Amino acid sequence: MSADDIKAIVDDVRRVAKRLGKDTLSRSEYLQHGRFSEYQIYDEGRTWGSICEQAGINTKAKIPVFDSTYFTRLAKAVKALGRYPRTSERKKYGLNMSKRRYPTLEAFVRKAVELGKVEDLFEAELHEPHHSHLMVQPQLEIVSLVRKALRDPSRMKRPVPPIPLETARSKWERTGLSGFPYAPHEEQGVLALFSILCAERILNYKNSYQ
Repeated sequence: MSADDIKAIVDDVRRVAKRLGKDTLSRSEYLQHGRFSEYQIYDEGRTWGSICEQAGINTKAKIPVFDSTYFTRLAKAVKALGRYPRTSERKKYGLNMSKRRYPTLEAFVRKAVELGKVEDLFEAELHEPHHSHLMVQPQLEIVSLVRKALRDPSRMKRPVPPIPLETARSKWERTGLSGFPYAPHEEQGVLALFSILCAERILNYKNSYQ
C-alpha cells in the first residue's frame, strides 16, 4: 500500500471522527462509518493505534495495568483500612483485575504477601472470624444445626404436599421444615431454605461483611 493510500485511511479516520463529533474513536465505530476495511487498516503490520495517532485522534483501546500497579493499590488500601480489602471493595480500590490473571482476590493478596508487597495478615484474621473477609469460616457447627433442625418432626406444622405424578425431578428428600418440606434442587431453593432457617432462629446468622 502506497503512502497516498495510508494518507487516505488517516484522512478517512479523521473524517469519521469529525462526523461523529468525537476526539476518541474506537475501531468498531470507524468500521461502521468508514470507507476502509479492517484488512486495509492492518495491512503491512499497521495498528489501529498508529492510524489514530497520525490522524490526531485518541483510541478507546484499554491500557494494560501491570501487577506492580495493583500491588501499589493494594498496599494503599491495606494502609487505609488496616486490613485486606473485601471482595465487594475491589472496584473501589482499583483491584478489579481479570480472573484470568488472578482467579480470586485472596489469590492476588497471597501473591502480594509472598512477594513482600504487603504484610501477612492472614494469621491474625484467622483468629478473628467475625472480621475475616477472605477466609472461609468453619462450617461444621452450621451443618450440625441444620441437620438437627431438618430431623425434628415437631417443626412440621402443615401437611406435606404430595410429590407430583409427572415430574422430571428425581430427588425428593424431606427436610422436616414447615413451608419447605422437600430439599432444594436449585440455587433459589437453597436461598429460600437458608432464609427459613434464619427466620426461625435455627441458624443464628450474622452478616459481618457489611
